[in-house]
Amino acid sequence: MLTDELANLADWLDTLADGKITSTRLGFFEPNLYFEVTELEPRKLYIYLDAEFKSVECLVMTLISMNQTVSNLRSFQRN
Repeated sequence: MLTDELANLADWLDTLADGKITSTRLGFFEPNLYFEVTELEPRKLYIYLDAEFKSVECLVMTLISMNQTVSNLRSFQRN
């Protein structure tokens, strides 16, 4: 993930934290990493990691409160 893509991820998660969905999928320059969110409650965030030539790994998180996650990403970006 590139540095400016971290800002895009934080913006996208911030939008989700506000209860808005502008896009259900967020991808990056590196095609082996992408995020998806469900539109139905409770919302779930899917994080896909695709190791080349191997099966896709997926981490699923239920979105309860995104504010702390967004804050952590933004502070990491500033460092």
